[in-house]
Amino acid sequence: MGTAKQRLKGTVEQAKGRAKEVAGRATGNTKREMEGRAEAKKGEIRSETAKAASRGKAKVERATGKAKRAVADVTGNQGTRARGNKTVAKGKVRAKTSR
Repeated sequence: MGTAKQRLKGTVEQAKGRAKEVAGRATGNTKREMEGRAEAKKGEIRSETAKAASRGKAKVERATGKAKRAVADVTGNQGTRARGNKTVAKGKVRAKTSR
């Protein structure tokens, strides 16, 4: 499953957990309150893990793009240079969206 889906699932899980926690607190049900806290924390961890994975992919994309550009500089192949620029740009966008 992609990192965007994992981040979304984590956010939904956090919201459900917080709602369960509030409901438990309002009704005096400590078990439900604790379950809600646990679910919210699980969602937070899922979201943060997905963000970290996305940042890792961004670094790989940027490094790959730079390598393609270096090869293009040696070979003079403009197509490879363009693909390298595209890969670097893709990595930069991914890095910005994974904050």
